[in-house]
Amino acid sequence: YDLDQCPDTPSSNSNYQSSSLVTDISSPNCGCADSDGDSIFDSYELFPSNYSSAVQSAATDPYDSDSDDDGLSDGVEVNTHNTDPNDSDSDDDGLSDGDEVNTHNTNPTVADTDSDGLSDGDEVNIHQTDPNDNDSDDDTYSDGDEVNYNTNPNDPSDSPENSVPNAPTNLYIGFSSDFSGFIISGSV
Repeated sequence: YDLDQCPDTPSSNSNYQSSSLVTDISSPNCGCADSDGDSIFDSYELFPSNYSSAVQSAATDPYDSDSDDDGLSDGVEVNTHNTDPNDSDSDDDGLSDGDEVNTHNTNPTVADTDSDGLSDGDEVNIHQTDPNDNDSDDDTYSDGDEVNYNTNPNDPSDSPENSVPNAPTNLYIGFSSDFSGFIISGSV
């Protein structure tokens, strides 16, 4: 036995050297059982340092195939998407890893899949833009630029070409009471 809690047998060409032992997963009492069917051995879920994954830094539940309840099994997160099976939103963009993979086809390890300056979560939940298309309305301005210019990223007729980014929303320009100068006030 070694750290994987499974009995080891010598490989066919090992001459019984310990470095040439291979794990015997056929043993019925082996820690290589996969109780939750997520394609990660229970022993690796309990002792992730034994597993060759930089993603899984903490133990997962060997009796729950989806430890973070994001819609992706722990095994799929670690072995396929390189996401954290203990964090339902590995890239902190406002969409769960499962929603990114199963619903929106976005990258669950990149907060802004289309590189338009808006997180995938903001595109889906706030702006109703396409997180896979950096210019959802095809007007040659990125969704992020349109949001910055206070134009509608879903309306090609509303583009930032004549807009000023973050322009004041109420602006007053007038003369001072003694007409000696201008008064300019406003807020953004």
